[in-house]
Amino acid sequence: MRVAPLPLLSLLACTAGLTEVPAGSRRHLYGAVESSSKGTARVKVPVDPLDSSLLVTAQVPEPWAVHVRALHAPDGTEVFRAFEWNASPYNKTNGGFVSTVATLNWPVSATDAPLLPGKWEVELGVVDGSQQYTRQQVAVDVVLKKDASFESGALEVTVVYTGGVQDDPGLRDAVEEAKVLWQELYGSFGIDLSFARDMGYPTDIGPPALGDEEAYERIAAQTGIPHVNLVISNEIVGFEQIFGIAGDIPGPLVPTTRSGVQVSAVLAAGPDGKYSAEDVRLLSETMAHETAHFLGLFHPVESSWETWDVLNDTAECDSEASCKVELGENLMFPFPVCSVVSCVPQNQVTAEQAEVVHRYTGVD
Repeated sequence: MRVAPLPLLSLLACTAGLTEVPAGSRRHLYGAVESSSKGTARVKVPVDPLDSSLLVTAQVPEPWAVHVRALHAPDGTEVFRAFEWNASPYNKTNGGFVSTVATLNWPVSATDAPLLPGKWEVELGVVDGSQQYTRQQVAVDVVLKKDASFESGALEVTVVYTGGVQDDPGLRDAVEEAKVLWQELYGSFGIDLSFARDMGYPTDIGPPALGDEEAYERIAAQTGIPHVNLVISNEIVGFEQIFGIAGDIPGPLVPTTRSGVQVSAVLAAGPDGKYSAEDVRLLSETMAHETAHFLGLFHPVESSWETWDVLNDTAECDSEASCKVELGENLMFPFPVCSVVSCVPQNQVTAEQAEVVHRYTGVD
């Protein structure tokens, strides 16, 4: 946040296998598993020798919620456990928090255990509306990529205009200019950013972060894996004072209610409703910032100044003044840093931030 389905294979067991379908250069496995009465479900993921990253997404209907409780390597080593991070002041992934849609990318960073060939086990936890572990069917999707290098990559984005905002020629021109700046910014840390043909969606839609807007599921079903969908709406309903918002950290590549990021057209235009050069730059940074959330990056520090990302090369500051000095030019700073006349460019990405982005399964 920057302030201002496919058919399922039903399996009646607590441990499930997956069915594989083509997904371009990636592998897409899917299935369904029913959790035990204690809320536990396990899924085996066959990892091939050339697979380098996986993205697991689990879905349940309301009022249930699911999280990735743990991830085990083929030798049984537990490489991730949600409870180690859920009460931590350091943010690594949202995959361990319960939600109707939970997504974990592995590895998250260069310090994590690599994705070795063999049978990996994803352990899920399911709770009911009273936060009690329970029996419930869970839809599971796993996308895997083969990437020989985590130093360079490609990302495909589809821009989706909603509610007729594409009819504003000023906005369309600003977005096209912002795309170029965004490509330059991502190119500085080895990401070749490309855009599919823009799309339109006929009505206004809500934000993806709440997990209750079905439009994102329909849009993702049209664009397909591995596109990241960036939605431009007149404003972000319920969050009218923020520039943009991401569906999750990381976000899912398969169709879900969290499969996208959203940007406000009203705030992008600035107070005068026109798109100055600085407005376009801020728009490009917002698009880049929110998409980077979707690719797995957190703010280096949250605006409470009491929680941070888990990375070692982003400063651990503890006040607004000190954080603006140490991190104000970072792409993932939680808000634009502006004076009366201008805003500081936020185009810096640290080496470890780049490592996280390159490990996201949607980046080739």
